[in-house]
This record gives sequence, C-alpha cells and structure tokens, in this order.
Amino acid sequence: MANSTNKALIEQSRQFAENLRILLNNTVCDSATIAARIAPDQHHAIVGTQLTGITTQPVRMRSAAASPIWLDVMCRLNLDEDESTFLTVQASVCSLLVGDEKIELLHYDYERNKARYTEAHIQVNARHEAFERHLAETRKKGINGLNKIHLPVGGRRFRPALEDLLECLIVEDLVAPRNAWETTLNQSRDRYRRKQAAAAVRRDPTCAVEELERLGYQVSSPGDANRRTLLDRLVRPRQRGDVPDGERQKPPKFPPQTLNAFRQRPGRYATQSPGRCRLLRDRGRRRGGGRHGRRRRQHHGGVTAAGTWSAAVQVGAALPTVSV
Repeated sequence: MANSTNKALIEQSRQFAENLRILLNNTVCDSATIAARIAPDQHHAIVGTQLTGITTQPVRMRSAAASPIWLDVMCRLNLDEDESTFLTVQASVCSLLVGDEKIELLHYDYERNKARYTEAHIQVNARHEAFERHLAETRKKGINGLNKIHLPVGGRRFRPALEDLLECLIVEDLVAPRNAWETTLNQSRDRYRRKQAAAAVRRDPTCAVEELERLGYQVSSPGDANRRTLLDRLVRPRQRGDVPDGERQKPPKFPPQTLNAFRQRPGRYATQSPGRCRLLRDRGRRRGGGRHGRRRRQHHGGVTAAGTWSAAVQVGAALPTVSV
C-alpha cells in the first residue's frame, strides 16, 4: 500500500507541475520552468516556479509595460488523509511582484487547518492612513499595518484559482498574453472548479443528494459497510486548527549543522513546532520588522518551505526532482 501511495504521489505531482507549466507558458509566460520535488519520506511534494532545492524563484511574465512583472508560486502537496487517492494542497503561496527589484505587490496564501487566520487569504502591500491609525489605536499592528491584515478569499473550497489572477492581469492590460490564451486558461480553470466541486460533494454528500433529488434524480445510499464508514469519516465535523491524524507525526530529526545551515540563510530563519510544516516566505522573520518582517517588502529569493524540508539544504541530492 505504501509503495502504491508513493507512486501515486509522484505521478500526480509530476502531472500537477506539467499542468502549471502549460498554463503559464500558454498564457502569460514564454519559458517558465516548473519542478516537482518529493520529500525524503515520499509522503509530501513541493511544486513551484524555478524550484531550486527547496526555494522557488519568480518567473518573468510578458509585461505590457517597460518594467518587468513577476509571478512566484509554491504548493505543498500530499495525498488526502482519508482515501490516499486525491492530490491535496496542504499549503500554497502565490506572489505578484513588480520591477527589476521584484518588489511584492500582493500574495495569496492558503494553509489547510490553519489555527488562527482564515485558511485562504490575501495580503496586499498598500497604504491607507485612516485604517493604519485605527490599527495603531488597537495596538494590533505596527507601521504599514495594512499589509499584515489577512483578507479572506473564499475559504478552502471556493478560494480563487491561479487562473483568476492571470485573467485579471490580462484583462487589466498589465501583461501581454499569448495568442489563444483564453482557451488554455478556461480549460485549466474548469478542471480546478470541477475538482473543488467534487471535493465539496465528498465532504457533504447529503447536500448533493438533496439537490440532485430536487432536480429529479434518484439517489440511493451505499450498501457497503466500509463505504458507509468512509462517508462518516469524510463528513465528520472538524474544529478550526484540527490536524488530521496523518499530519500529527513529528518531523524527522536532522543533524544540527543541517538546520543551522537552513536557519542562517538571510531572510529565511524559521523555527518550527513539531508536526507542522508551513510555507514561509523569503520575507522571513527579522528582528524589529514585524511578525513577518516586511520592512522593505522586497523579494530576495523566492518562497521557502521549512520544517521537514530543512534537510534539503544539506541532502538535496537525496530528493528526486522532476523538472517539466
């Protein structure tokens, strides 16, 4: 079972990376490269733009202006904890950057089972004096507090697709799209929406049955006891911040020199509680720079995966990479 699961993760991660490459290079990019990297335990994968080791780099889009515009994408993937069948995004970061300095304008974050903030949110590097005064009065955020606000974007099932962001850039004339971009973009987004709809049905089959019966379909409950048990597990309520049993394992221990090499990289310092593997942006935690150290809001080297992925600093060769 373990071998078949590992094989499924590798194959589906490779296809995920290939689909992302096709989407970008048929819409807003000319030569974006995407890689899939499998963790040593072969239970997780990272897919991202210009992936080197455990760090992504922005890819240049076809700017409609003289100044360049960039996109940086990273996704942490595994197979779903209930059936070990469906490729699941555990966390993702999508950043939009502008100029030769690659200064971030905004980024979308998604982190499944996030304990505090909404799982799917957007943060924008912008200023609003009245709102920042309000934040200062609450003593919750510091200077430039607006970019520290986690604005919700639809939750787990109804969050925006990457295709939505690309379409926005195109119709707002910020990038010069390739010919026939609409066909590729719409086909890709349709696949995403269908997968999200199917996942929503698996988690709430009663709602799906009620609507199908309203439309005139006849739906019968599964007679197999194992299938009923699976359904009960799929629809069980989960509290905010719950972590599935399969995610509660402690990350593997690595030699101190491995972790120190990772932590000492400029702008990439991270401490990680057991059992958690977060995506931390290269904006990093800097002393005196706020919770995510966004004093300069300048992108210095992409998105980095921490936790389990710390080993890749020293033993990156041990992690199979699939470039597409």
